[in-house]
Amino acid sequence: MRRREVLTGLLLAGFSTHGEAQGPEKPYRIVILNLTLRADELNEFGPFPQYRAFFQELRRRGFDEKQNLVVVRLSAEGDANRHSQIVGEAVAIHPNAIFAVGTRFMRLLKEVTTTAPVVGIATDPVGHGLIDSLARPGGNMTGVSLDAGVEIVGKRLELLKEIDPRIGRVGYLAPQFGWDGLHGEAMERLARTKGITLVGPPLQSPIEAAEYRRVFAAMAEQRAHAVFVSDYAENLGNRHLIATLAAAFRLPSIHALTGFVEVGGLMEYAPDLRDVFSEAAVLISRVLRGENPAEMPFVQPTRFALRLNSKTAKALNLTIPSTLLARADEVIE
Repeated sequence: MRRREVLTGLLLAGFSTHGEAQGPEKPYRIVILNLTLRADELNEFGPFPQYRAFFQELRRRGFDEKQNLVVVRLSAEGDANRHSQIVGEAVAIHPNAIFAVGTRFMRLLKEVTTTAPVVGIATDPVGHGLIDSLARPGGNMTGVSLDAGVEIVGKRLELLKEIDPRIGRVGYLAPQFGWDGLHGEAMERLARTKGITLVGPPLQSPIEAAEYRRVFAAMAEQRAHAVFVSDYAENLGNRHLIATLAAAFRLPSIHALTGFVEVGGLMEYAPDLRDVFSEAAVLISRVLRGENPAEMPFVQPTRFALRLNSKTAKALNLTIPSTLLARADEVIE
């Protein structure tokens, strides 16, 4: 039996016992769905600061695992074949709220439930058909966006060109989902406007170390000049490996999520994930208190931080332009 299944069983058993003991004052139940991180990492004391921020915000708003909150953590651990399975498990639990970390989970949830309250983290939720509008989502979903519209991709590509104008072929590090449909079309369109050709191939499931090595080798064969590391969750869970491979293949990197520059990535232009997850916790607390997700605006980030790693630039024989240094929110030496 997988560790995730054991953990789920224990948590559900714990909820049943706790609920029976407290009679009518049962604890609130939430389910966390994650694409790639291990279930036992999705907590306040794990290695990911965004989850620390999430649980701290919930506690500030009166919801604490030690008192009145039961949390069931489900992870696909990088295996796309398990997405539908764990979404089904989440809905079957009948929680007070589902915290869906990833556009793919939100799309699957939209297919299987119109009643379970969902707070998600996604990109372009209107474009993906998840909600009616940012101001009034409708249905049973709300959440926090990782972008302020798909045009933010163009800004990231501009940053790559600014640090090295010779860049013309960029490896796009994303799963098949990120190459297909709306998002993939937008990536290709925006790249063309910047004089850039995107090269692959897409990451295929299961997205593990061997798959990243395969994709980086293929990008090198296609003469990629740099790599665009997308905001899909699999990349965050493998950030150390991605930084190592980018260095080995001598590819300047731009990252759409925070957490990469510290481990050797060249550049980030992204919202702070701690802020994103804190906002999600605020929305979940509102749902737990009885508000309707349909009437809760989908939050967009208002600030994107530019962070640079000067040591990585030197290793790649790149000189960071003074204009870029002046705009940077942080430069890691």
